[in-house]
Amino acid sequence: MKPITAATLCLSGFVFLFSSAAFCADAEIKNTQPTTEEAKKSSLFQTMREQDRNFFEQAFNQCNLEYLEKAIAKDFRMYHDKGGPQDRAQFLHNVKQNICANPNKKPIRKLEENSLQLFPLYNDNQLYGAIQTGIHHFYIRESNKSDVHTGTANFTHIYLLENGQWILKEALSYDHTAARKIETKAR
Repeated sequence: MKPITAATLCLSGFVFLFSSAAFCADAEIKNTQPTTEEAKKSSLFQTMREQDRNFFEQAFNQCNLEYLEKAIAKDFRMYHDKGGPQDRAQFLHNVKQNICANPNKKPIRKLEENSLQLFPLYNDNQLYGAIQTGIHHFYIRESNKSDVHTGTANFTHIYLLENGQWILKEALSYDHTAARKIETKAR
């Protein structure tokens, strides 16, 4: 067994102090994070909630494909637990074929309002993106009929802030479940 030298003790003490300081700094940062309710009142949360509402109203519910093409990144990726991974071209094709093909039986997306969460992304104290999670519900809309609930899923979106615009970089849609036969009021 090697004898313990003063250098070894100093190094051990430095490692202990450094790791303790890092732990304390991490604990301090975590304690300064806003509560969920405080975060939901922030201007960033409000902006991203509006981004979610506008994105799905324009791209999904109204089938504004011109808007959709501008709202997603050039290297956009979608990961869907039922439809598999999709690049930008596949995603745009699938939206046209599956979401926008039949206006007489139109799929509609509605956010479960209280489910939305937001996690800002910073680099050197500069906001560059956000992770947004929540639950959304899907319906089929037909003229003069109540919307029919068809399913529910979780989502996670990664948005990047590029030249003042929020661009959807990646999307995960998962835990899809079929709905029980429940109808909502006519719009």
